[in-house]
Amino acid sequence: MWVASPTLKEDLQALVVKEEPFVIGGASCTTTATVPIIDTLDEAFGVESCFLTTIHAATRSQDLLDGSKGWSAFDTQLHTTGATKSTNRVLKKKIPMDGIAYRTSDKDGSFVQIDCLLKQEATKEAILAAFKESKYAPYISYPKVSSPPSSYIRGDHNMVMLLPDEIVIINKKRAIVKGLYDNEEGYAAHFLRLVKYLASIM
Repeated sequence: MWVASPTLKEDLQALVVKEEPFVIGGASCTTTATVPIIDTLDEAFGVESCFLTTIHAATRSQDLLDGSKGWSAFDTQLHTTGATKSTNRVLKKKIPMDGIAYRTSDKDGSFVQIDCLLKQEATKEAILAAFKESKYAPYISYPKVSSPPSSYIRGDHNMVMLLPDEIVIINKKRAIVKGLYDNEEGYAAHFLRLVKYLASIM
């Protein structure tokens, strides 16, 4: 069984193969975008703690018609995100982490901001170099324009599109990194890569 969303059980996250029947979990679109950012920062500088903010395209949990819960066609809704828990499960780490999601009326194209307290001092240049040398480098893209809109990411099949101009360093040990991700086609493409990889080793 293939699971393309966060699951409640920790042992179903990311990649788990059991005796028949087996279950393979692909986490989520937000987790897929978050993992390369947090893991790269942790490997290069160490991460004490972090806070995740995602501005996410409309999802099934939002009402499309007038109702007590909201109106996704017109409003931005404050929501929880499961990406903080699933990111630690995927990385098999226990980084203190919390987060929040803003669900918008956009049909596709989401934004993530990772605000980290680092163990070591860092500069913007050092952080960019870490991403360029990271094991995730083949799956990280960069925009060709400044301040791209969410529609710019649509059709990008990478894990995340990093926004170099938006990296902020505060007091040398606080890093704020931002990125865009295609939460529909982009996530589906990455999940397919996972399926193909597993098929090649099974």
